[in-house]
Amino acid sequence: VGDSHSINGFTDNYESLGNGGNFTFPAGTTLDIRSRDWSDTHDTSWHAQGEIGYALTEHLEVFGRFNYDHSDSSGFTDIGTLSVDLLPGLSVLPLRAELGDYSSEGGELGFRFFLMPRQARFRPYVALSGGVTHVDGIDATITADASSLGGPADFLFYHGGFFDESWVGTGAAMLGLEVKVSCHWDVGVEGGARYQSRLEQNNSGFDGGRFFDDAFATPFRPLRQINDNAGDRWTVPVTGYVKFRF
Repeated sequence: VGDSHSINGFTDNYESLGNGGNFTFPAGTTLDIRSRDWSDTHDTSWHAQGEIGYALTEHLEVFGRFNYDHSDSSGFTDIGTLSVDLLPGLSVLPLRAELGDYSSEGGELGFRFFLMPRQARFRPYVALSGGVTHVDGIDATITADASSLGGPADFLFYHGGFFDESWVGTGAAMLGLEVKVSCHWDVGVEGGARYQSRLEQNNSGFDGGRFFDDAFATPFRPLRQINDNAGDRWTVPVTGYVKFRF
């Protein structure tokens, strides 16, 4: 999933949630983190929208649209290892992370170009739109499997902010088909690609949070890099709709 870089590393691919990298801390502790995509951390999202439009010509329509998206967390996923050299031999503890649910709401303006005139029963079209969306903040919980040392399998390593609530840009390109049912009612279906720009990082926990099951507070500032320049989303929505024409 994209190029790897150390320290800087969490490499963005088309859906990267964060950077991967190798971070060495004092006292012989090394943390290796791998990047993960939205598909690794969240279930399939569902999308609801409402819009109002105006036909400029027989073939061209402009519209304003409200969008809502939600995706449940898919639970814990493997993200890397924590290596500790203080104990006899090298102890490698697997790390797992869970991100909070994803929710967003926003608006877009766009146009729809129909290949057939309004009198036609079947009207294929292409549509382009763009706008802004508000995304709720997303927390992260990271656990270490310490069972190899006689500890718990879900030893709490970190819990706190990961992505801050953000305003992001969106854009979509769609292909669709609209079918006339009566003089006022149409039904349709469309699908395509939707892009959402990167989320704002939340480093408050990394700057002065509590780690290792709240055993002590240590600012792990090198960890700030794991959510840099990340959180953008590519989705492929398929939407069915009913339209009323005045």
